[in-house]
Amino acid sequence: MSTVNGVPVRPRGSWLETCRDAGADVPALCAGDGPGARGHCRSCMIEVDGRLVPACSTPARAGGAAITESEGLRAYRRDLGELMLSERDPGGLAGRLAARWGADGSRYGRAVPTGRRDDSHASIRFQADRCILCRRCLEACEDGDARFVFAIEGRGARAALGWGGGPLAATACDACGACVAAGP
Repeated sequence: MSTVNGVPVRPRGSWLETCRDAGADVPALCAGDGPGARGHCRSCMIEVDGRLVPACSTPARAGGAAITESEGLRAYRRDLGELMLSERDPGGLAGRLAARWGADGSRYGRAVPTGRRDDSHASIRFQADRCILCRRCLEACEDGDARFVFAIEGRGARAALGWGGGPLAATACDACGACVAAGP
């Protein structure tokens, strides 16, 4: 057995799965419902035996003690939200989490909107300022429909979701909707 916030639980897969089995609310922006650990976004950080670890990509083990809420984790998540707001203007789950964590864009400043968008596709509208680069759409497209439409272009602060330079409508996308459903 292991414990999550003092509650005994049988370890299963990753710490994210084990924490959820124990009823703990652990945010996870890049860990979707598909297979495999992502570990990109670091929103699922928890304390295991006194160390900060990403819950989605750290295997749970018998005898481990996980804590999902502490003053240190709250400060970490607030700073993560501030960093997110300094690079993007997230909507959806990402925006709600940043607000829940107390991030308001005051620590590093708010991102300047680029206005980059693509409305060329009949079914998908893309706003680059909302994209937090979680890669869930990319992986959903690769794993589900095997179209390989998306890629992360550039590095560091210049990184952006892309699809080869032209309009989204000119790609191999067949409008299956997996990318839209996967995004936080």
